[in-house]
Amino acid sequence: MVGKKFYAMSLAVQRRLRKAALAVTPPFPKFNSNLSLRCRSLLLLGATLIALAVFFIYSTPPVVAEPDDTITVWSATLTVKEFNAIHDGTGCIDGGLANHACSSTFVLSDNEFTYDGVDYKIEQVFLHPSPRNSQFDFGFNKAATNLKQSGLTLHVDGRKFALANATLLSSARENYAITQWFMPGLSWSVNQQVSLSLKATSLQDQQETPPEEDEHADLIAQMYQWREDPKWRHYKAHTDRWDRALLAFGETVADTTLTPMTAAEAQGYADRGWTRWVEVAATLREEDEYAALIAQMHQWRNDPRWVSYKAHTDRWDRALLAFGETVADTTLTPMAAAEAQGYADRGWPRWVEVAATLRELESGG
Repeated sequence: MVGKKFYAMSLAVQRRLRKAALAVTPPFPKFNSNLSLRCRSLLLLGATLIALAVFFIYSTPPVVAEPDDTITVWSATLTVKEFNAIHDGTGCIDGGLANHACSSTFVLSDNEFTYDGVDYKIEQVFLHPSPRNSQFDFGFNKAATNLKQSGLTLHVDGRKFALANATLLSSARENYAITQWFMPGLSWSVNQQVSLSLKATSLQDQQETPPEEDEHADLIAQMYQWREDPKWRHYKAHTDRWDRALLAFGETVADTTLTPMTAAEAQGYADRGWTRWVEVAATLREEDEYAALIAQMHQWRNDPRWVSYKAHTDRWDRALLAFGETVADTTLTPMAAAEAQGYADRGWPRWVEVAATLRELESGG
């Protein structure tokens, strides 16, 4: 009897606890079709946004550093070979020994390039040694006026040689061209590996900064050829004569003791019947009748024996002022012809021509 009462009480307690739990816990919402539609729309929108984000992330090209303003037209490695006899120097030249030829890939790893639709072969990469250490040749198999005007630059182990600044020997009839630089500052040893490349600047740069042309470039190039005439180049009197003429045209030569040649001196050689000097003398007269003298005055001023004496440098600076030159000391005044004549009268022969020329200038001649 007691057990039945206890069981009945237990059921009653369970019912009360269940009601209490239902009273505290909110009922689960009934299914709503409108709410389900909104959820599905939101999910679809979210998926679309994620897909668009992935598309833009993977379709946007990576940021690439801007290239420099040069394009490599040609590059190669030169294995330096040594020449003697007719070709005295180092590098490579076609037309002789096969194992010294630029056409051999063992010597020049690549001897061909194309520029502006024209194919070229490199036939010469040659450095003349001392005392002709001052000439570097880069030759092709056809005339190359367009290359000189192209803005191309030859890179030699990091050193830059603009073709626009080179002296060009070119012949369309004989199908060759040689670009030459003088006093290049290069020195090669046998079997040395030399890195070479031709690089082009942008077309815009070429148009904005056209290469400067030297009106006497052809004559100067010819003068170098005459200087190197195999019949005479071993005679110092011959090479000095041409070096002094080259100095008068603003070129640099190895012997710093030489002075520029005057037009009158060049005319003297022409008057001997030396036909090569006719054009040289005429050009020196046309260029500037005082240019050679002024260049010589600068050298006299900087004479190592006297350049440390202020009286000496001031004297020559004042003479240079009289010829329209600019000097560092702005307190100096131009020299008169009479003063220059006074120095000549002391037995200083350098002042004889200076005094005579100043008198000519003062008289308006």
